[in-house]
Amino acid sequence: MDGFDTSDESEGAVVTSGVVVLFGLTVLGIVLVFMFKRFGVSGGFLAGSWLPLASLALAFAFRDQLGRSILAVAIVVAIVSVFMVGAGIMLTVRARGEGSGRSARLATATVLASTPLLLGLVAMCRSRVT
Repeated sequence: MDGFDTSDESEGAVVTSGVVVLFGLTVLGIVLVFMFKRFGVSGGFLAGSWLPLASLALAFAFRDQLGRSILAVAIVVAIVSVFMVGAGIMLTVRARGEGSGRSARLATATVLASTPLLLGLVAMCRSRVT
């Protein structure tokens, strides 16, 4: 079986980390596509920049129920966050080049989308110190 087994032997349920990652990427991808279609690319990015941080907060809130699957959720959040940061940098540079007033809001949304990555970096550095 690929990934790690997150089974609960009392109920007989088996969910691999790959399934959790694919499901999470699919759900977040659908939400982002909906926001991009509804609000346009820049507006969709502004509306969806909170998704990585909100997903991480929900995973942390339900960490007891998720068990070892929280690692798969963290992978999904990191992937989405990297995508969002790349898109945010591109949109911010484009808005700044056009002289649009949205560049400051896009830069702020990019920082918000990068927050899970920054928190992960802090956690890794902190675990090395202790």
